[in-house]
Amino acid sequence: MSAGRHHTYREIREVGQALESVRSMKGELRGLAEETVRRSIRRVIAVGCGTSYYAAIGGLYPLVHSEIDAYPLPSSELFLSYLDKVDRRSLVVGLSRSGRTAETLEALRLARERGAFTIGLTCTLGSDIAKVAEAVLEFEVREESVVMTKSFSALTYALLGLSSSILALQGLEPLREWDAVPEYAERPFAVEEDVKNLASEMASRSPRSVVFMGSGPDYALALEGALKLMETSYTPTTAIHALEFRHGPMSLVGEEVDFVLVYTGEVRREVVQRIVDDIEGRGGRVLAVTSDPELHSPVRVFADLRLKGVVSLPLAIVPLQLLAYYHCVFKGLNPDRPRHLVKYVGRF
Repeated sequence: MSAGRHHTYREIREVGQALESVRSMKGELRGLAEETVRRSIRRVIAVGCGTSYYAAIGGLYPLVHSEIDAYPLPSSELFLSYLDKVDRRSLVVGLSRSGRTAETLEALRLARERGAFTIGLTCTLGSDIAKVAEAVLEFEVREESVVMTKSFSALTYALLGLSSSILALQGLEPLREWDAVPEYAERPFAVEEDVKNLASEMASRSPRSVVFMGSGPDYALALEGALKLMETSYTPTTAIHALEFRHGPMSLVGEEVDFVLVYTGEVRREVVQRIVDDIEGRGGRVLAVTSDPELHSPVRVFADLRLKGVVSLPLAIVPLQLLAYYHCVFKGLNPDRPRHLVKYVGRF
């Protein structure tokens, strides 16, 4: 089947439309931020499951630099282990493509019972999350495929917008390039042929596993890149914080393992460069997926996004999505319908 006939490929290509849908709700995001500040919120917890949880990690990252405590959590962990941290000065944001994910609905319900301000971010109009959360932002980003692609970008972009608005209202530096992100939506696709060739070569070698690495907000990309490759092509993957690589995973160098390092320029380049050099120096293979021309690796995909750092996340994920997509296709599998997976988990 050709690339254009898969829902997954078409939906990756529609990332710009998804981002436009979110950008059109800038006023609503600002209103939610104003309500957050009005309530003197001191703790923001963003929850989701799978891809939505990874979007929470990336989208909440700007608040690391604010006076508000910010915690991304899997939805189930909030109500199983962290509910005592939720009170009237907490904001709990639930991210869900379908608006029907059972754990996320439960997290929002219990958080609201404890007096928290609750917000639902969803890609589906009129879903259950609107009945559970105190406020909801719905942007219509439809996907036929089971796997989430443009919805990851949309949810990340929405939460980045909320985080940026909160920063601005606190008198801190907002994400000034947030508005411009959809304008650069085609730029990641300039590397598509390079990614396709690397995916073909990877599929022919069939590594036993692939390790994804990223620091700061890039950790969210590493997690999502690893998930996409695993769920579409059944290749065992793991994702780690980049500097954690020396603390155990370094022993994998020399095995039939590929390493993918993601870097958007948010954290110090020299420490990330040392990881690449360490692995290469021991005979390992590192694929660097980066929007920073100064990060060097013998195998590199340089996506000139014209954006740097956390604001680039909604676009920086695209080369990793394409890598997973083409790797899956070259293995003769169907990326639209991975076995055992469903579009949302309605019970737990």
